[in-house]
Amino acid sequence: MSEVDPSVRSRRVARASLEIYGVLTLLGVLEAASDKAIVDSNAALAVLVAATSASIALAHAWSATIAESLNGVALTRSLIMQELRFAAAFLLPAGVMIAICILTAPLDDVALTITIEQDLLLGALFAIGFVGARHSGASWRRSLAWGAIDVSMGVLIVIIKNLLSLIGH
Repeated sequence: MSEVDPSVRSRRVARASLEIYGVLTLLGVLEAASDKAIVDSNAALAVLVAATSASIALAHAWSATIAESLNGVALTRSLIMQELRFAAAFLLPAGVMIAICILTAPLDDVALTITIEQDLLLGALFAIGFVGARHSGASWRRSLAWGAIDVSMGVLIVIIKNLLSLIGH
């Protein structure tokens, strides 16, 4: 594998980190939303996903930009645009989740919508780990392992929520 410029590598790492962070965060939101007392319709689920995602994306873009500035990096339009692009990586899975809310609304089954979204997010975690590993030159076997490790983080979120639900009842 050829050497990658450190600044390019840093941007790639930041973007991949946000993609994984975004998917795991949305999975956590969906797990919390699976309690009927929190969300009782697809519209409410879509609003929850949109508000949470927009808030976290904005928080990331602002905090990363200010952190760069506090560490002596000039606050330029280019830097701000870079951080907004990174934040957009977080918003992509949210857009897909909102689209699923809209498409499954006629079914009037929030639990089914959440299950579909959870399955897609777990699939996305696998894809991010697998494709990222392949892109970095890992073997097929190692790439499959990275995909499985990423999925295991998502499954861990599901398990934790279910354990907490058992304790709470």
